[in-house]
Amino acid sequence: MEGEGKMSPTLQFWINVGALLISPLIAVQVTERVRKLGARRERQLWIFRTLMLTRGDITRGAPPRMEHVQALNLIELDFEGKRAVLHAWKDYLSHLSTPGNDNPAHWVVVRDDRLRKLLQEMARALRYGATPSIDHSASYLPVAHADAAGVQARTSKALLEVLEGRQVILIAPQDRPSQAPQPSPDNPTKPT
Repeated sequence: MEGEGKMSPTLQFWINVGALLISPLIAVQVTERVRKLGARRERQLWIFRTLMLTRGDITRGAPPRMEHVQALNLIELDFEGKRAVLHAWKDYLSHLSTPGNDNPAHWVVVRDDRLRKLLQEMARALRYGATPSIDHSASYLPVAHADAAGVQARTSKALLEVLEGRQVILIAPQDRPSQAPQPSPDNPTKPT
């Protein structure tokens, strides 16, 4: 039984032809899969970096920037399958959706804690070595920026109240300031 274990030349030829036809398809599929994974990781990193960037605004009481809100709204999509991240995200969003009128100081403490947990879970999912901090000193926000955001928020609220008819703009005449005395034609240094 000398021929056992050997392939016929015709079978070997068709296997080679099949391999030549299939290998580019497999290479394209592998390349596409790697590209998709890389793009997803880039989106996840953008979300994480954005939340890290804007955490100082939140913890200092400034209104959240649009980027912060956008990043939060993309977590469900781009961290699909990351249960710990999605759980921390849902806890954070749930808390943000509840008013803190009864005990505002406690509400802020819980909010900051839930944001910290979300960032930690994201860091773990992204395999970051360091644990993120949401301590005020760990991020920089100039006082002028926070003040400007506060003024803008108050101005927008007041304008909206006027536009909705809940508030009026009072316009009252004022006395004109008296004109400065004019020098007399006889003595230019003495006012009239």
